[in-house]
Amino acid sequence: NQGYCEWCNRRFIEYMTGSFSEADLQAAGFDARTFSLKRYVAEKRETLTDDALISDPVLHEYVRMQYRRHLWYAANLVDGFHKGALKAGKPVPAFYGNQSGAWGRLPFAVAICDLADIVFVEQAHASQRPLDPATQADSTLIWKLTRAASSYEKATWAISYQAGRKEAWPFGHGSDTLFPTALATAEALANGGVQCQTWAATPYNAQRISDALLKGHAYHAHFANNNRGLFVDRTDIADHAVVYSFPSIFWRVCYARSPKHPDHYVHFTAAARLLEDSQIPYQALIFGHEDVFDDAKQVSHMKDFKTIILPHVDAISDAQAEAVKVWTRAGGRLVLWAADAAGTLDEEMRPRKTQAFADLIASPGNGRVDRIATDDAVS
Repeated sequence: NQGYCEWCNRRFIEYMTGSFSEADLQAAGFDARTFSLKRYVAEKRETLTDDALISDPVLHEYVRMQYRRHLWYAANLVDGFHKGALKAGKPVPAFYGNQSGAWGRLPFAVAICDLADIVFVEQAHASQRPLDPATQADSTLIWKLTRAASSYEKATWAISYQAGRKEAWPFGHGSDTLFPTALATAEALANGGVQCQTWAATPYNAQRISDALLKGHAYHAHFANNNRGLFVDRTDIADHAVVYSFPSIFWRVCYARSPKHPDHYVHFTAAARLLEDSQIPYQALIFGHEDVFDDAKQVSHMKDFKTIILPHVDAISDAQAEAVKVWTRAGGRLVLWAADAAGTLDEEMRPRKTQAFADLIASPGNGRVDRIATDDAVS
């Protein structure tokens, strides 16, 4: 793990001196002899906005190092886990862990879907409520985004807690009826996931578990066991896609001075909610970044869609923009949601002289480009 301790500071200095020339370091104002990450961040936070913080050349590299190091640790952990079992002459077990935030809020949790053997997410219906028009589509995106991130090749599990505050009814957890359990399970099944049931005695339910809740869990267990074919070999046929853009979000979840979510995440989940409420089947399509997530399979999957929505995708690489242009001009319908921001930055958060899709808007070929202004998208 990386933070602001002396050990972390030394590791970052090693990364910088090993990655850049002395001239580059001097140009960035980085002095390896005196550098203090803790002091540097504190001083920058006093004067810079959130986006200016991540555009600072030193902090920009620290964010990059964070992701690269953590992904390296995760990959080595999985590899060691598998090799250790083989060396001991034991069956190789599936490696998985709680990827909280994998519905899009935490990009790292999305990125490691490609490393784990099983995608596993701990959720709570209090914050990811199925079918609640007052919230974004987080509960559905648990399934859609994690399945996309694992290239539809791995099982996606989510463990749900139904025992809790009764006032969360009917969309939250904790009612003495089968509805929350049944609804969460139906949503998982509809999206190719597997809902794992659990319960907990808490002060919110007077330290007891209701008979109805236990009955619901038993029903689900029997249903899953007797209908295993429903949980395997799932093929999505949706022809709409909503893009999750690593370049538009992963830089911004570090060093934010305020707790608000990045604009891309807000619009991504809102676009998904709109499609949910409109009953339009859709999938998640992921645009990656070379340091975080390889999106080669994702880009090759674009041909399966008739409509692709880019929700406040302000940061995009040249290769990704070109793929979108080729797909659109071949007959696709592109929706630039928050069009005034679309493609204004490259994948490194550097401003573009011209928006990435300006020429496509002027000449869409056999396709179509619909533009929704940011204010209109919000309303």
